[in-house]
Amino acid sequence: MVSAVERIEQDLGKMEEAIAYLASQLHDSYATYLTVLGQTVQKQLPEKIHPSTLTVVG
Repeated sequence: MVSAVERIEQDLGKMEEAIAYLASQLHDSYATYLTVLGQTVQKQLPEKIHPSTLTVVG
């Protein structure tokens, strides 16, 4: 029989694994989002303006 403390430790271990997996998935999704956003912005900017020449004001 597993003690309550051991059960909690097992559950915490499973939660840590799940959190690590979700963090990895979120990172991958965000990277994809930024790639698509960058491509979309490049398509919408006039050809004479290159994104690397833009500056942030404010």
